[in-house]
Order: sequence, then C-alpha cells, then structure tokens
Amino acid sequence: MRNKFFGTLFNTYNFFALYANLDGWTPGEGREPVYSELDRWIRARLAQVVDRVTACLEDYDPYGATLAVEPLLDDLTNWYIRRSRRRFWRSRADDQ
Repeated sequence: MRNKFFGTLFNTYNFFALYANLDGWTPGEGREPVYSELDRWIRARLAQVVDRVTACLEDYDPYGATLAVEPLLDDLTNWYIRRSRRRFWRSRADDQ
C-alpha cells in the first residue's frame, strides 16, 4: 500500500513538474491566478484534509491522519488532474 501511495504521489509530482518546466512556470510569477470551479474544489478538499490531519495529530492519532490523506490523493489524481489536463497543456496559440 505504501508503494502504491508514494508511487502515485511521485507520478503526480512528475506530471506537474513536466508541464511547469515546459511552460517555464515558476511560483509567484505572472498575473493573479484565476481559479476554476475545479481549482476551488480541490483547494476546499485540501483545507478539509489539513483540518482533519491537524486534529488527528493533536490527538496523537497518526493512523487517522493517514486515512484522511489517502482519499485526497485519489481526488487529486482521479478527479482534479484528469478533469484539468487540457488546461495544463498549452498550445502555441496560448503564447501569442
């Protein structure tokens, strides 16, 4: 299970790094971000998970914290990234 979780996390990071590097993107540069409905959803999911993990760790429950993180990774990879893929693929027309 650990290998599957970290493998998925690693592949998600590689996907991000590949397209960020191709686009020459660096954090904090450029115009103010425009968040789509999917962006707002994944940010809300992240906030939920942060709250849950914080509560679990304050209660000395690391297992509960891990149970909160796993569904977030599934949401990130199977919903957010798959539904947002076309946004990440810039075309030459986007540069003009």
